[in-house]
Amino acid sequence: EDDGTAVPEGQIAARLRAVLEARDPPAEHPVPILTSEHRDVWAQVRQDMEKSGTNRSALDAVDSALFVVCLGDEGTDMMALEQMATNMLHNGGKNRWWD
Repeated sequence: EDDGTAVPEGQIAARLRAVLEARDPPAEHPVPILTSEHRDVWAQVRQDMEKSGTNRSALDAVDSALFVVCLGDEGTDMMALEQMATNMLHNGGKNRWWD
C-alpha cells in the first residue's frame, strides 16, 4: 500500500480479477509505444505529459513500481518460441514499458 504495508494475497487476487474482467476499450494512443522513441523525443513527450496531474501520478506509479505484471492473453501457446518472445519483449508496443 501507499504507507508501505503489504497488501494481503486475497486483495491482490481481487484486484487482478477486476483488471481481467474490465471491458475497457484499448487505448487509441497507447503511451508505452512512446518509450521506444528516441530518448530526446521521449523525454520531451514525458515532460509535456507530466504537466497534467493525472498523467504525473500515473507516471510516478510506473516509475516507482517494484515489478510489472502483464495480463494479456496474446501468445498463450508457450511452446511457440517466436510468439512467446514477441509477447515478452514488445507485444507490438501497446503495453510494454521500455523506459
